[in-house]
Amino acid sequence: MDQINNLQGGQPKPISSPVTLNRSRGGKGDADKAQLSFDTLLAKLQDMPEIRVEAVERGRELAEDADYPGNEALNTLAQNLISQRIV
Repeated sequence: MDQINNLQGGQPKPISSPVTLNRSRGGKGDADKAQLSFDTLLAKLQDMPEIRVEAVERGRELAEDADYPGNEALNTLAQNLISQRIV
């Protein structure tokens, strides 16, 4: 993790405290249900690590793989870019 923190300037990003859910259980409307769902998802997101070590490792593996992403994928990307006149 120290290597990752060094890439971010040596400082981990602060995460605000988890959302507390202290709503009443009776007669919720759709808006209340949506807000409760949002709050729950937000709390779960805040509990997750900001950098997933396994995702970083997978990225490194793919970067070292000379056959990734493959000629077919590159040709498709090139055709899409040319058809949209991006290049």
